[in-house]
Amino acid sequence: MSEGFSERDIELIRLYLDGTESVSQESVQDERLFRAIFFADDSSMEDLARCLLASPCLSRRLNELQRGCDQLSIQPISELVASSDDSVVGYVCSAIEEATLMASRTKDISNARWHWVSASKAELDAMRTSAIRLISHSMRAWMSGIYVSSFRGAAVASLAESIEGLSSIQIEPTDVHARIGSDGVLQFTCSLRSNRPLSDSCNVGLHLIDPSGGSLLLAEAPYASVQWKIVVEGFGDAARLETEIVPSSLFAVCPAGCTPFAEQWRIYVYDTTLGYPEAENPSDELLIEDQPVVSDGKLSFVAEFPDGFLEVHEDLKLRLNIRVGWRKQALAEWPVSSLGDRRYNFSVPFPYVDHLAVPFGSLFFFEIC
Repeated sequence: MSEGFSERDIELIRLYLDGTESVSQESVQDERLFRAIFFADDSSMEDLARCLLASPCLSRRLNELQRGCDQLSIQPISELVASSDDSVVGYVCSAIEEATLMASRTKDISNARWHWVSASKAELDAMRTSAIRLISHSMRAWMSGIYVSSFRGAAVASLAESIEGLSSIQIEPTDVHARIGSDGVLQFTCSLRSNRPLSDSCNVGLHLIDPSGGSLLLAEAPYASVQWKIVVEGFGDAARLETEIVPSSLFAVCPAGCTPFAEQWRIYVYDTTLGYPEAENPSDELLIEDQPVVSDGKLSFVAEFPDGFLEVHEDLKLRLNIRVGWRKQALAEWPVSSLGDRRYNFSVPFPYVDHLAVPFGSLFFFEIC
């Protein structure tokens, strides 16, 4: 497999590898390339394109693996375990585990406030970028306007949950403006009103709301005046929105140490039977009764179907996917006709983490197929 690889090819392959092992021309393995493709994100695809142009041999092999990944991504994990070799299943499972734990760790670190964590700025920026990229799937789904979502956002009245005795502080942002500059920097400004005087030493946090559920602390800045301003570098490149004006409903402003009140959790549904480009945007959403959790090796949540959903799709299947980097992986699927009434208790094998409160709803999405 190493025949025809140049030193530059090998350097580009290194971009896809997650460990510290050196890669030589004699030891490039299919499984590692498979794992690399599975973990690749949008930002590294330009490097992949250069890599493919540089080596016809590598191009052919990566294209074969890409097609293999596409076929595996639509097979529920239970089917993969039964039909594929252990090494392939192992890499798929480790990809799911890493994506899940990365999202969870990012959420934990943001809750603990970014600047308190003993990690390099580059590491924290990479984690924040990964989380913004994940949440951006639901941001674009909500902003597409293809159907009327129940998500309303939180910036108009950000009332903070109680943490460390701060429950009596309530902040109401008004005159909110969020704009992405040509340099990709998010510029957020608003006027702040509080039920209690805020000192100049009081830090205020800007949170990104995941329309599917959950939130991410983006940054904090001192409260210096009624007109509050904050910038978030790299937001535009990570979110990749087709507009420079970002709806204020996607943000919440809270005193440092507090988090926004939880929004309704939901999972967006994409109808693959519609074909391109209609299938690129959600056609429905399933409302989730509470934050999904992983316990005893199972992902569990109770969902409510929209009016007419089960009847319209009764001859099709509903597939639950998890987002892994820039790819997806099917977790399970059900004949729509078997889902019964308006509410359904979903329970999906998820042996990748012991216990987890799902940090961001955008980790998951449904497909009609």
